[in-house]
Amino acid sequence: RQAEYMGTKLEHSTHMRTPQYIKAVSVTNNTPSPLTVTVIHKDLERNEFLQKATVQIGQTHHFDEQEADMGTWRAVVPAEVVLISDGVNNLEEVLSASEIIARATFNVTVDETNGKLLLTSAASE
Repeated sequence: RQAEYMGTKLEHSTHMRTPQYIKAVSVTNNTPSPLTVTVIHKDLERNEFLQKATVQIGQTHHFDEQEADMGTWRAVVPAEVVLISDGVNNLEEVLSASEIIARATFNVTVDETNGKLLLTSAASE
């Protein structure tokens, strides 16, 4: 469909971009040390909602969906960054998605060649 504004033709698209974000995160510790894990959610105004936990060896921690109170309604606050530390190594992973993901699940391991932490995607819901 075309419209015109002051002599300029405007294109109108009925195609809306599909929302792309992660609601919640699960992290499994497959390293030989306890991990400090922080998940950072950011709302539309870039306010940060932090969730932090110690994930013991062989354990999984579930970081729940965060919501912002918008007055008469509530909005999901996407998970955008995961910070992981074993006390020696630090890892920062920026999250991305090609659709809405209810829960992204990750495994943390240690790279045997350099001893650095690795975050690998295990599954998504």
